[in-house]
Amino acid sequence: MDFILHTAIGAGFIALRDDKTISDENANEKDLDSIIDVFNRGAQFGFDKSVKNLGTSISSLTNELNIRL
Repeated sequence: MDFILHTAIGAGFIALRDDKTISDENANEKDLDSIIDVFNRGAQFGFDKSVKNLGTSISSLTNELNIRL
């Protein structure tokens, strides 16, 4: 289950990297709420995607096992 957490954190950092309003030159303490919001949205996307993919994998495995039985 660690991959769900790792994917969520990675997606959060990707969201920060891709956000055009946040850059090293523009970031300051006043922008902390904005930075946290962007990271949280990315992390939530990564978490949701990981859980959806896990569900799909489990369903596929279950179907494969049912076919073999």
